[in-house]
Amino acid sequence: MLDKLKSIFVVTEEAEKKETASTEQTAASTENTSKDNATSQNVPTKTTSKGVVSQPILDKLLGVINQSNQSGFDYIEFKNSLKALEKMGLDEKTMYRSAYATAQTIGVSVPNLVNSIDFYKKILNKENSEFSNALSVQVNAKVADKEKEIEGYKSMITEKEKQLTLLTQEIEKHKQSIHALSSKIETDRLQIDKTKSDFVVTFDFIMQQLDSDSKKIKEFLE
Repeated sequence: MLDKLKSIFVVTEEAEKKETASTEQTAASTENTSKDNATSQNVPTKTTSKGVVSQPILDKLLGVINQSNQSGFDYIEFKNSLKALEKMGLDEKTMYRSAYATAQTIGVSVPNLVNSIDFYKKILNKENSEFSNALSVQVNAKVADKEKEIEGYKSMITEKEKQLTLLTQEIEKHKQSIHALSSKIETDRLQIDKTKSDFVVTFDFIMQQLDSDSKKIKEFLE
């Protein structure tokens, strides 16, 4: 029954061509963008994906309809009748009227068909709600949590940049202190060396005077 259902909800050849072209274009665009950004960043460029009719998703949704197929003649059987009439080359209005004329013979009315369509729409809306919930979980797991993690890293980077600024300022102050101390050391060293030289010269001067007086006392007074 599912294969039969798939046959009346087909993706047309034109739609398949568009899907293939869209997929190839998206892949080419992504590849070119990746090449352009390869030398500067490894982060993928954020793009907006244009949706297409996906055969796997279509099969899944049709499977949900198949599992909920109501007994008797309803919209599904009516749709199948339309599919069969397509081969006859009839216009759309004639096909609908012909399929409905057949359905009327077994007591099917327009409200019956519309109500059955509404029934399947409710089934699909429920599936859509479940899909949205599952998607939300994936977004939280694969996107939102990682975005929070990124914000955490950004906060840490900001804090460390502040610390780095403070450390840089402290390092600069230390360098200035080293420069000032080095200058003072040089000044003090020169002063010490001068004092040392003066002492030696003065010492030698006195010693020379003493030696001279001692020599003269011995020479003149003995």
